[in-house]
Parts: sequence; structure tokens; C-alpha cells
Amino acid sequence: MEAENHSIVYRKLIPHFMVHLCLSLILPLQAKRGPKVGDLIEIFRPDFQHWAVYVGDGYVVHVTPSEGGAGRPTKSVPREKVVAKKELLDDVAGRDKYQVNHMHDRQYSALAPDQIVQRAEQHVGREVPYLMHRGSSRDFAIDMRYEVTTSLRYVRSSIFPVGIQGCSELRLCM
Repeated sequence: MEAENHSIVYRKLIPHFMVHLCLSLILPLQAKRGPKVGDLIEIFRPDFQHWAVYVGDGYVVHVTPSEGGAGRPTKSVPREKVVAKKELLDDVAGRDKYQVNHMHDRQYSALAPDQIVQRAEQHVGREVPYLMHRGSSRDFAIDMRYEVTTSLRYVRSSIFPVGIQGCSELRLCM
């Protein structure tokens, strides 16, 4: 009777052991593969998250102050001077951790990876109508992947020129 109980216990434990063994072997391999073209990359800065679009060969496109770099805002740069840059992910992330984050995949359909890359690379070197605040790099990345505008600030600053509606800097008024 006791031998039967042991065999039941072993039959229940072996599948759990196999699942854990498989996961311990597979997950590290997936993590080592790195991001795929068109992935959104969330970089964890000490006091905010910076976002970028992975475009392949270790590069990302992201928005950053025109005089600064690697998504690190500087106080000497006017907040409205933001450009899209193509830089190595390792340079942009530095020592900060990052992850692939497709938080809106359930809500929106992502464009094809080649379309995402094309859209992002079209912005490289151009001033982008976003403020360099905690949400603008995220808004840029989301717009590139899903072709949706998630920020009222972006919509208004793209449609109305500066100075309309009694605001000297419309982008800063919203």
C-alpha cells in the first residue's frame, strides 16, 4: 500500500519537475535572444521610464533632447527641442535595465515590423512635436508601433501652430 502511495506522489511531482526544468532552460535562451525588430523597449531610469523602438542590429529610435543624448534630459536644453535619434540600445540604456513592453497589443493592432521601423527611421534627425517629459518618449514609441496618438498634447501641437488660442507656447499650455 505504501509503495502505491509513493508512485502516485512521484507521478504528480514529475510533471511539475519537468515544467520547471524546461522553463529554467528555455527562458534564459529567450532573454539572451534580445529584442526583435519593431519591439517597444522600456528603459528603467532612476526616476522615470524612457521608451524606444528597436529597429535592428542593436539600434533603437527614440526621442531625446536635441543637445542631450541617450534619453537623458538636461536642464540646459529647452524642453520643446526634442529630436528623434537612432542610437545603439546599449548606449541609450547605459547601466539601466530594460525590457520589451507591448502593453497595448491587446488594445491595438501592431503594424508589421518593417512598417514600424520605416516609420521610426523617417523621424530620425527631425524635431518631433513632443515635450521631453515623462510620457513623450512613450507616446512616440506607441505611435510608431500602433499608428495611434495617445497624447492630447501631441495631437494639439501637431495640428495648431504655436501661438494660437492665446497661448504663447501652445505646447507648454496643455
